Amino acid sequence: MNPDPAAGGAAPQPGPRTLSLLLTHGPDSADARRAARLLAAAVGQGIVPRLFLMAGGVANAERGPLVPWLGRMEVTVCAVNAVAAGMVPLPGVRLGSQHDHMVQVTTSDRVVAFA
Repeated sequence: MNPDPAAGGAAPQPGPRTLSLLLTHGPDSADARRAARLLAAAVGQGIVPRLFLMAGGVANAERGPLVPWLGRMEVTVCAVNAVAAGMVPLPGVRLGSQHDHMVQVTTSDRVVAFA
C-alpha cells in the first residue's frame, strides 16, 4: 500500500519508464530496423526497453540490427517459435511464452507492436 502524502506519508517514487516492443518480422525487414532505431531512442531518453520476439521475429536474436542489444536489455523469444526455427539457446536471450509477453505488456508504460 502506498503512503498517502495528505496524511503525512511520503509520495511514491516513480521508477524508470519502460517500453515493450513486440517484433514478428525477420532481421531483414524494415520493422527490424525501425525497432532498432526505436530502442536506441528510448535508451537515449532513459527509458528501459524490453523486447519480445515471436514468429519470424525470433531470427532477430541470431542476426540483424537487434543483435547489438542482446545482453543490454530484456530480450525474450517465444520458445515454441524458437524450437520450430531450430534456434539454440543464446546468451542474453530468454526463452519464454505468451504469458511472458503478457507480463511485459501489462507492466510497461508503453507498448509498440511491429507485427
